[in-house]
Amino acid sequence: MRPAGLFSITLLIFALSLSSQNMQVSDKDPVLINSDSWTANNKTQVMTYSGNVVVTHSGNTIYAQKVSFKPGDDVLSAEMDVKFIDHKGTTVTGDKAKYGKSKMELEINGNSYLETVGTERITTRVRSDTMKLENGAGTASAAGSVRVERGDMTVKCGKAQLFQAEEKVFLEGSPVVKKQDDEFHGDNFTIYFKKRLLIADSGVRARFYVKSTEAEKK
Repeated sequence: MRPAGLFSITLLIFALSLSSQNMQVSDKDPVLINSDSWTANNKTQVMTYSGNVVVTHSGNTIYAQKVSFKPGDDVLSAEMDVKFIDHKGTTVTGDKAKYGKSKMELEINGNSYLETVGTERITTRVRSDTMKLENGAGTASAAGSVRVERGDMTVKCGKAQLFQAEEKVFLEGSPVVKKQDDEFHGDNFTIYFKKRLLIADSGVRARFYVKSTEAEKK
């Protein structure tokens, strides 16, 4: 009869043969994890990494204080001081996140914040309750109390979808766009940042302030 503790001892020996500071999960598309410590649950097979966790995959990096996943699964979970940086330098932060490595998708919940710099070196900032990123951060969908800031323009709406390659954002959910003193309301807006173009589908209301020139003042 096999001793009851043999399996646990074997698992422990297997675990110790791996580096608790650096573990490669897949040979074909490696996920590298660094942390202060980690534990393995024999029953659920879930591995939990704790303390200054750094996850790297296909040029993307996730920082958190806690990361857990089951070897063989596509999705890993991160929480506490989560920060995601994609291969182009876009930064996203939040309370909790789930990352799917096969499609490089990130779902982040709680105090979601995205910051990216476009080709004109102008920073775009997006804040929301939740956010989903696809293809690294190629496309970002924000929902719940969304606020977008870029230069002297600010946007408030219920939902926003940011397309990085095209440098455009689609807004819905009673969007309000403010640029300096001017204000635009509508059902849906599409803003092309590089073209400085605002397209409204319907229900548009606008308020403009005519600015006097120096010659007119005289």
